[in-house]
Amino acid sequence: MLIPSLVLDLDPIRRADRKWSVYALIAYWFSDAFNAATWEFASSIIAIGLSYKDAVGIVATAFIIVSVVISLNGATGVLYHAPFPVLARAGWGFWGSYGMPILPSLGL
Repeated sequence: MLIPSLVLDLDPIRRADRKWSVYALIAYWFSDAFNAATWEFASSIIAIGLSYKDAVGIVATAFIIVSVVISLNGATGVLYHAPFPVLARAGWGFWGSYGMPILPSLGL
């Protein structure tokens, strides 16, 4: 039984209310590909002299690699029901885990 929190947005979604399908996940990843950073990445590839076909191939390959890494990163939490702080402490120790939220802000 789930214990409701004070903020309903933070409660887990009941299994019956989950409406994500394969189409929804593909649409999410596809919509993520159309942002300013992706356009800048592709335009910089063209600016160094590669063709638009090369840029599309490089961007698609990069997104496949990133989506595999993100999926593997999220799979541990789903399989073992362990939140990110627990996994960070398992890999980096108690004090090392404090640096994990800081690394993305540094661009690492």
